[in-house]
Amino acid sequence: MYCLICRELEQKLEDQRVEFAELRCSASFGVSTKRAASKNVDMEQVRSELQDHRSVCAFASAVPVALDPRETRAGRGTVAA
Repeated sequence: MYCLICRELEQKLEDQRVEFAELRCSASFGVSTKRAASKNVDMEQVRSELQDHRSVCAFASAVPVALDPRETRAGRGTVAA
């Protein structure tokens, strides 16, 4: 069983990561640093929402998931199936 709110917030965070990565790779990144900064803030807000929700979610304690993709590459996090 999995929490629907966790799943929605995780999807929102992944969408924000993709948008930010695409923006950073775009040719306009050097010109539009305000937009990139705004996207980064949006991504961090979603990450914070997810962390806050997980601190009270009964399902989250049973299924640990890395919030930062770098954690999984370094072997410090666990990714749920």
